Parts: sequence; C-alpha cells; structure tokens
Amino acid sequence: MDIIADDYLIDTALRRKRFIYDKALHYAYQFMVGGNFYSVVIRLITDEKELIRLGYVLPVGVTFPQQGMGEVIFDMYIDVESFGSFQHVVNLGLGGGKVLTKVALAMVTHYDTYGVGGYLFQAATRPSGGAQRFVTLEETYDYLLGLRTTPRINLKTGLLKKPPTPLLPEGMSAFKHTSMGVSYVILC
Repeated sequence: MDIIADDYLIDTALRRKRFIYDKALHYAYQFMVGGNFYSVVIRLITDEKELIRLGYVLPVGVTFPQQGMGEVIFDMYIDVESFGSFQHVVNLGLGGGKVLTKVALAMVTHYDTYGVGGYLFQAATRPSGGAQRFVTLEETYDYLLGLRTTPRINLKTGLLKKPPTPLLPEGMSAFKHTSMGVSYVILC
C-alpha cells in the first residue's frame, strides 16, 4: 500500500489518507467516537465494468457518472487484519448515531473535495460479534437515506418514534438494490 497523502482536516476533525491499494485509488477518513477508532474507506471506481465486477448495479436508466463513483466501507479499526470484519459495536446513548453522522460527514467532505458522481455501499446483513441489534442496518440506512418513512415504534414504550432526519444532502438521491444482499447507490 503506497500512501500518497496524510492530512488532518481541522474543520471536520477527520484524518484523511490517500493511498493506492490493489491498483485502485483509495481514501481513508478516520475518527473517534465513544473511545473507538473508526475508518471510512472510499475506493474510486472509474468505470461501470469495475462497478459490476464489485457486485453493484445502477438503477434502470442511470448511466455511470463521468466523474466516477466511490465504494464506501466503514468499520471500527483495531488493526489492518481485523478491518472489514464488520463486528457490531455497542454504542451507549447516541453513540451509534454519532458514528453514522461522522460517516456521512466523511462522504460529504470527500464529495466536496473530489466531486465524484456518486457512492456505493452494502449493508451488513448478519448480526455478528454476539451483540444484539434491535434495528437492522438495512432499516437504519433506509431511514437515513430517506428511502423509508413509515413510523417506527419504541419497543420499550409502545409509542411512535420521531422519524430520523435523513442525512442525504439536497441534490443527492439514493436507491436500493436487493438482488444480491442489500446495496445502496447515492447519486450526486
């Protein structure tokens, strides 16, 4: 892995590394929440053939953006060997929301800097690491991307929850594909 740049972005409190791995340009945005270190890695995808090879599908009628797209993965970072194992992390209070907000911030920061045409990512479908998840990642992402708006019920009180505020900036649109797992496309 050849690291090209390593910067600390003061205005977002994110550390950004730019590097080449597996012949592709990658960007890593790193941050801390609740004492845990996380990394958001964005791999630049330059054409539709590569997008398909990686298992993604664009929505019908959407052409691959000229500016390319970024494949996004994020996980708690302990070491290189464990990154990408996608173990569920229990965050007390609003910690889980803070993590997702930082992931969204990394993506918006990346878009503002590099102007890619969109982002792709997959939702982990299995609970792992022994921790119980009350809401699936698919449901969480659907709400945060504005793809689901049905009211949710608080399991403890039986009352309706306030709907989450979508994190998608104006001018961006999200799509979901479920033929092989759950994948998302965000177009900028």
